[in-house]
Amino acid sequence: MNQVDNFEEETNNLLQHLVANRNQYFPNRLSAARICRELTKGRPNRRMKMNRRKLLRFSVARSVRITDNRVISRATDLFMKTATHPEKVQYKILAEQVNAIINN
Repeated sequence: MNQVDNFEEETNNLLQHLVANRNQYFPNRLSAARICRELTKGRPNRRMKMNRRKLLRFSVARSVRITDNRVISRATDLFMKTATHPEKVQYKILAEQVNAIINN
């Protein structure tokens, strides 16, 4: 099996896991304050811009045992495409709350 096949297989496996456990991610169970604490833990004060994609990726990355960031990013992008409009709006609002806390 070559690297491309392995990447695709890992991505598909993670996507299946995300879809099967959808209620863990939609709606997001973390508060904006907790997300900020975890994002900035051990890092000097630096400004960052959160959006709904990054927020979902953060939630997925903290809940799975996969270390390949490419797999996490690709599966998260595909998973976000399955989100309903209200689910996307919830993530957008949460991202705005996180940004307001981080940038103040």
